[in-house]
Amino acid sequence: MNQNPKTKASELLEKLSIIISQSESISEFELASLRREASASLKTDPFHGYMALAALTWDNTKLDENHKHAIALGDPYFSRTNYAVSLSKVLRYEDAASQMRFVT
Repeated sequence: MNQNPKTKASELLEKLSIIISQSESISEFELASLRREASASLKTDPFHGYMALAALTWDNTKLDENHKHAIALGDPYFSRTNYAVSLSKVLRYEDAASQMRFVT
């Protein structure tokens, strides 16, 4: 028996990982739908919900805000590594390196 059943937010993160790894482009409609799904999950699974919102955000302020919520709520290694990846995708390399210093 699985002690940690998957939540909708964690399934959304897996879906986003596939989209990103395959470099698939998504429509504005699908992006808005994914954001709504991530926002809806904040009540039941805030850690994964904030991680998903951060992955769907290109606004630097929201990116930082969502990742900081996730870091406060969950696994610091996973959270900070994900934050560093997000930062590097928006070309904030020094900030990404700074996040990785916390996990090494």
